[in-house]
Amino acid sequence: DMKDVKKWQQMRATLKKRVASRPPKPMEVVSDTSRRLSSKSKGRVAGAITFITPIEGKR
Repeated sequence: DMKDVKKWQQMRATLKKRVASRPPKPMEVVSDTSRRLSSKSKGRVAGAITFITPIEGKR
């Protein structure tokens, strides 16, 4: 579905901006942060961090 593709591209662009705007972190710190946040915000933020982690791993 084209709408889904557009939404996904928008999401990826947003995530890329978010990654670019902050310094790269070591993997352990990122996963630790996602664990802390997921308990607070019911996994919504943790999902975003899961997307970011593979991008940072390629650096």
